[in-house]
Amino acid sequence: MGTIGGNLCQKPRCLYYRNPSFICLRKGGKKCFVIKGENRYSAIINGAPCFMVHPSDLAIALVALNASVKIRGINYEKIVPIEDFFISPKVSLQKENILNSDELVSEILVPIQPNYSYGIYIKEMERKAWDFALVSVSLKICFDKDIIKNTRLVLGGVSPLPFRAIEAEIIMGDNNINDDVINMVCEIALCANKPLNNNGYKIPLAKSIIKRAMLEANNRIRLVLW
Repeated sequence: MGTIGGNLCQKPRCLYYRNPSFICLRKGGKKCFVIKGENRYSAIINGAPCFMVHPSDLAIALVALNASVKIRGINYEKIVPIEDFFISPKVSLQKENILNSDELVSEILVPIQPNYSYGIYIKEMERKAWDFALVSVSLKICFDKDIIKNTRLVLGGVSPLPFRAIEAEIIMGDNNINDDVINMVCEIALCANKPLNNNGYKIPLAKSIIKRAMLEANNRIRLVLW
């Protein structure tokens, strides 16, 4: 608790999972109450069978930075990419990460980023501070002059895991940032969305944040180049 490792390993933020009156799928029950219940904050991508959203802001940024997690056991250590650290509800309804009961996170390893890289994290919340993300975006772009050569785009608040929009990253490659590219990236990043009855607002919200992140990255690199 109160550590970076603890932030990555926190339990889902779900009203039904946290409420002892509801025996949901994650607690051994037979259904996810979110589907027909309160689902404003729930997943819109890769949700079934559990529609939790990943609660960690830090995880979204670390996936964008291609970080790794060092795990310590009783007599050993191992290092895994942070993208492989988290477990989907499709794989396990009881575990959110690969840690065994006798293991802990001992270190986070972040590689040195290339020259002319720019990273940005944008988070939309209901309150102005100390709140979980409705939607968040972490974007890391490497430029060759004004051409995108490497990028990682990760969304939070939309999926049970940090959602890396790989197909949208491919669209950005070898392009510069312009209106057409931005629009294509926004559409492709959210193309797998399957919102519930009360959380469809996350789709336009996510697109608007992606656009802001890309424009900000473009403005920053122009300051460097010119």
